[in-house]
Amino acid sequence: MTIKYLINQSLKGRTLIFDLDNTLYNENDFLKNRYKCISENLSVHKEESKHIYRFLFDNFKKNGRNKLFDKLIDSMPNIIINKQDMINIMRSKLPKSTIQLHDWFLKYLFNGLDEINIITNGNPTQQKNKIECLFYNTNCNINVIYANEIKPKPSPDSFFIFCEKFTVKNPIYIGDSLIDEQFCKNANIDFYDVKNLQ
Repeated sequence: MTIKYLINQSLKGRTLIFDLDNTLYNENDFLKNRYKCISENLSVHKEESKHIYRFLFDNFKKNGRNKLFDKLIDSMPNIIINKQDMINIMRSKLPKSTIQLHDWFLKYLFNGLDEINIITNGNPTQQKNKIECLFYNTNCNINVIYANEIKPKPSPDSFFIFCEKFTVKNPIYIGDSLIDEQFCKNANIDFYDVKNLQ
C-alpha cells in the first residue's frame, strides 16, 4: 500500500485520521530547534551552550525524554538552570520554517483534499504550536483532538470524542508507533503504518 492507496480511500469517502509526531513531520527537527533555543538561553558561553545542546539531544536519542531536564540539571550543578524556563521554551511559538511536513503528506494535500484530521498525544499547547507552524500556509479545515486533554493514546477515548465532534466514515488511522497500533485495536479501526509511505 502506498500514498495512492490512502488518496483513493479518501476519495471513496473513508475518513483518514493522522497522528502528528513522526507521522506528518520529523519530530527530531522540532527537538533540535527547541534544544538549541534552550541551550542558547541557559548559557552566555558558546562552548557551554554546545555542551547543553549535545547533552539534551544525545540523551533524548538514547533514553527518551523521561526526566531529561532533571538529568541536565543534575549533570551541570554549576549552572543555574530553571526547569520551568526550559518547559516554557518547549511550549513557545515556533518560527514558521522550524518544522515541515513530510513530502508524502504534501502529495496527499495536493490532491484537492480540503480536510485534515489529527489525533495526537503530547502537551496540548506544544502540539497546537506545531500544527500552527506546519499548516500556516494551508487552506484546509484542520480537525484536531488533543488526546492529553481527554486520555492519551492508546486509550480509544480521544477517537470516541472525535466521532462526536466530526463526521467519521469507515476510518483509517495513520501513525508510526506501537501505541498508535494499539490505539486502533482499542478503537476497533484500521491502522496504517506511516513507514509504508516513507
